[in-house]
Amino acid sequence: MGDREMWWVENYLHRISKAIAHEAVAHGCDRIALEELTDIRDRMPGVQKFRA
Repeated sequence: MGDREMWWVENYLHRISKAIAHEAVAHGCDRIALEELTDIRDRMPGVQKFRA
């Protein structure tokens, strides 16, 4: 990636993370949980029926 694209990506991620933090504070949350969603359909039993 070029410098301009890298700046855009970093700026976008920064804005999204700040928005998530502001929403958590607005709802009185004191923790934000994250999880790995890669291949989540493969890891969840019975989810095959929801595939498109």
